[in-house]
Amino acid sequence: MIDTKPTKRHIANIKDYKKFLEKWDMWDFAYRDGNEDYFLAQYLHTMKGISGYLILDSEGEVVPFENARIAARHLIHYNTICSGAISQILPQMKKDISPLRDRVEALESLSNTISSMQVNSSIERIVASTKQSIEEREMIEGLFYDLGHAQREVTKEKGYFDLGFLHMMKDKFDTYLEILYMHGLRERELQEDYEVVIGLLESEEIPEAKNQSQLRMILRETVKTNKNELERSMATFFIKGDGIDLSMDRKDIRRLLDEARDQDGDNAFEKEIMPLIRNPR
Repeated sequence: MIDTKPTKRHIANIKDYKKFLEKWDMWDFAYRDGNEDYFLAQYLHTMKGISGYLILDSEGEVVPFENARIAARHLIHYNTICSGAISQILPQMKKDISPLRDRVEALESLSNTISSMQVNSSIERIVASTKQSIEEREMIEGLFYDLGHAQREVTKEKGYFDLGFLHMMKDKFDTYLEILYMHGLRERELQEDYEVVIGLLESEEIPEAKNQSQLRMILRETVKTNKNELERSMATFFIKGDGIDLSMDRKDIRRLLDEARDQDGDNAFEKEIMPLIRNPR
């Protein structure tokens, strides 16, 4: 475990670049490039929030801007992945999975009472997709714990990460995003099937059965949620401003997602982070 506490030299240089009404904090991990460890100091303005960044080496010296730009990109990317695990993956992992199992049970029971091939086909597609969502929930839980272990390895065992380690974490997070996006595509395609089954449940063609009213309510709520939130959620996977529909080539979805996220991340870094880096150019 490397020493991640700021030295006197770190503190002196950080204070040299501090502005009026700012506080500072040096992150407790480093990015390792070859034999050099790079640390990030973050400046916080009491009124404006994050106001600047400074990248220093292990000796506490302020590094040239080009070195700082590369190190800052990786340090902030790592931090974003860790934050995303808590703010995005954890809530998905904690969602109650029992309604999905109840949906499968109710639909399979309904399928045994009807003869319409069209309706049965719709039920089969909904059931297959729901079962896949149940399996994916277990995958999401595994990804969350993998990322949590990786974060602990950096902050509690080594004190740093290198580019290969960052790529491993990115791959885990991108797998989560791929699961989320593919789920969205399935839901988009199931809208007509939901309507078919709801139409049957609201007709008088079948006798009232156990869980039928609950199933009707669940499917109605699913359709409503998809109409209100699905497309907005799917749009977060597009490159901002470019309107690229990633569903155009599903066989290559992972590469397209990676490219979209990387380009979006690069654009955000250039516009939002680089102007805040105070290392000398």
